[in-house]
This record gives sequence, structure tokens and C-alpha cells, in this order.
Amino acid sequence: MDQPTGKILPSFDSTVQTVLSGIFQTPVEPAQALDSSKMTASSTCLLAMGGIGAPALSGSLKLLIPGGTPDALASKLVNGIFDSTLELLRKGGHDASPILPALIRGEGIHSLGQPGTRPRELIEFKTPAGEIKALLELSPQAPDPEPPARAGVEPSGASREALLEFLKAAQKTMEVQFNTPIQAGSPFKKPKGPDFSFEAGSVIGVSEKHFHGYFGMFYEKATLLGLMNTLLGTGHTDLDPEIEDGASEITNICFGIAKQILNERGHQIRMALPGLVCGRKLSSIQVLDRGETTVVVPLATGHGKFWIELAYRGPA
Repeated sequence: MDQPTGKILPSFDSTVQTVLSGIFQTPVEPAQALDSSKMTASSTCLLAMGGIGAPALSGSLKLLIPGGTPDALASKLVNGIFDSTLELLRKGGHDASPILPALIRGEGIHSLGQPGTRPRELIEFKTPAGEIKALLELSPQAPDPEPPARAGVEPSGASREALLEFLKAAQKTMEVQFNTPIQAGSPFKKPKGPDFSFEAGSVIGVSEKHFHGYFGMFYEKATLLGLMNTLLGTGHTDLDPEIEDGASEITNICFGIAKQILNERGHQIRMALPGLVCGRKLSSIQVLDRGETTVVVPLATGHGKFWIELAYRGPA
């Protein structure tokens, strides 16, 4: 459900305009509102996507930047726009958690799936670096119940515990929902480890009192097709919006399983909305210098490969 500029989050468009004008040190014209179906890029580009979590609000912010943008400038753009959006949410009375976006580079990126009912606002700016698009999705929700106070929740082990539970959730989801056993490879931390590319994926924000970051699942085309055909009893041979949305649904299921278990132990992980990314020759990259740690676990199924990625800032 598309909205005119400023209707989802007042002053969002003018705030982004101010950030861009400051970074480029030249006035940037006001935003142009676009239909959200235009959150696409035919050439190589960089997509930054982060989950928004607050006690009575969940959502996501996506930023599409031309692929030729130097890493240092891309870092300034992503940090500036995400940080200013967080500040805007807090000024509006939302106790929003810090946002750590995932960064995806590739060709033909699109990031929507099937039309939904969540309010969306897509704005575009003409800048010296080219066209920059920002897609904001926000959805009010009932506040999460406060998890019970339990002993043994230590900041130093929170991120490791979360990664283990997300991995267990993925294994349970594949075996129960898709009747597909998975085999885990050796985890590695970025930027070390082998490069990998994918065609579809989904990212959801993970935030709690000890750390914040994101949980992502990235698929080879054959893997997602095989999983969704198994689930739906269909014979799709190519990705379409129904199959692509499956990537977000799988992430959402895994997140829900892990969140319930972790919160029962005394964590306070908030609800969030998954963000979708599809395209060609996609790679998850790390160009921001914000003290984050990113752990990747490669996984194999009978249909092909996929990868789990947990990025976080906070105690290891």
C-alpha cells in the first residue's frame, strides 16, 4: 500500500534530502514519490537493507545506491540515512533499536515480492552520484510482552547464543516444513572466508538489550526453487513473486522460532519485518566501519546451497 511522501514517517523525505545535501555539499532537489514497484535496478547497484524494531512498531528501510559509488561514499550515505531515520523515529516517540543494515551488491536487484498491505513509501533523489532510492515500510503492532526475568543472560555470550539458536531454527524449519535435511559447513567471520553468490535472500533485524544486528538467509536459485516447489507441490522452473516471497517467509519462520526460545531464557528480542532481495550475481559485502562482527554458516541441501549470516554489534 503505497503512500505519498511523509505520510508514513513525517519529515522522512526532507530528512533524507538534508543528509544527501550535506554529504554531497550541494543542494539536492526534493524527493520524487514513486510507486514501490520501481524499487529495482537494471544495472549493478548496492542495496542496504535494515530492520526497524520498536515496542509498538516494526518495519524496514532499504536504500538503493548506484553500483559505481566508491565504498567510502557508500558508507557515508548508508550511515547518514539510516542514523537520521533512527533519530527521526525516536523524536516521534518510538524507542527504536539501532539499525545495522545488510549490504548486498549485484545486478538486476529488486526487493518487493508480491504486493502486500503494509504501508510503503518509496522516494527517489537525483544526486551527483546518480539516482538514490529509499523505501520505508512501517507497521504498527501490539507491544511484545516483557520476557520473564531469568538468571544467566550474560552480554558476553548473547550473540553466540543467538547464532546457535538461529542455526537450530533453520535446521528445524527445513526438516519439518520442507522435509529437507541440511548439512552445515564450517562457520567463518567476514571478511575472511570464501566468497559466495546467490540469487535470492531475506534479511530481518535482530535487536535486544545486549546486541543488535541482522539475521540473513541467502539462496542459490535452484535451492529456493527446490524448497518452495516441495512446500507448495508445484513445478516452478524460475523465480517469480510467489517463490521469491518464500525467502522472506522462511526467514520469518526461523526468526520466530529462535526469538521464542531466546526470550524464554530472558532475552528481549523484538519483533521485526523481513526484507527481500533478489537479482543476479548477488553478494553480501562489508564496507561499513561500525564495529560489527559478521558470521556466515554455509549450508547444503539436496536442492543446493544456502547461507545463514548473523551480523551484530555488541559483546561477542
